[in-house]
Amino acid sequence: MAGKRPVIEVNVPMCWATNFFVLNSQLTSRQALQMAAGSEEWGKLPTGGKASIVRNLLLSVDYWAHADRLVSLLRPFSDAVHHLEGDKPHLAECHVVLLELRKHVV
Repeated sequence: MAGKRPVIEVNVPMCWATNFFVLNSQLTSRQALQMAAGSEEWGKLPTGGKASIVRNLLLSVDYWAHADRLVSLLRPFSDAVHHLEGDKPHLAECHVVLLELRKHVV
């Protein structure tokens, strides 16, 4: 990641996998997000607005625990989809991937 600026992905409600990528990105940037939310500048923002809601969410232990659980739940499905996508997905791979996915469902 040298030379690249980290970017926080924005939620686009088009696909379930988007939520996985957004939450995973947030978890990766958790410390920076919490530092920003706890900063003096954010503390000066009016209460009751969207910024206040986001600030409280980012400082909430429950939010991060929930995000971590969702990422753990969605990761196997995201991995399976990415494994099977491609120019030439092989039918023989489908069975193996589905068996692996089943371990996470049962």
